[in-house]
Amino acid sequence: MSFFNNFDSDVVIHQGIAPATQGSLNTGWIAPFVNDGANRAVFLLDVGTLGAGVTIDMKLEQATDSSGTGAKDITGAVITQVTDTTDERVRTIEIAPNALDDINGYTYVRAVVTVAGGTGTAPYGVLALSRQLREPGNTTSGSDWDEAVFVTG
Repeated sequence: MSFFNNFDSDVVIHQGIAPATQGSLNTGWIAPFVNDGANRAVFLLDVGTLGAGVTIDMKLEQATDSSGTGAKDITGAVITQVTDTTDERVRTIEIAPNALDDINGYTYVRAVVTVAGGTGTAPYGVLALSRQLREPGNTTSGSDWDEAVFVTG
């Protein structure tokens, strides 16, 4: 009997922002710590080559429901601004359940991406993941998850 699980049995891939050249966007609201039993959620920002003077910021917000009721920032959940001299890299924001104001009913999270300034393109994508360790192997990924291939040696 193995105590190790495949990546896709411990990680839920939530809705994100598809990679493209685009302006400011938000991910959908997710509740990674409620039904999924996650102990961590990670929002991954993958930035391509930015046009001259273009900047990208990403922060996380929390809300009490999937409509965004009472939306407010999660303290400290913000990346250092991406510029045309610090582009072509991946940045992540990782949060634990206690980062949310759950005492006041805040269980939903989303990423807010702001593109500003300069000229030219702002290619980026965002992926939201949650790692579920409380009940390993008991995950359900979002509809954007298409295929999992597992290879052993």
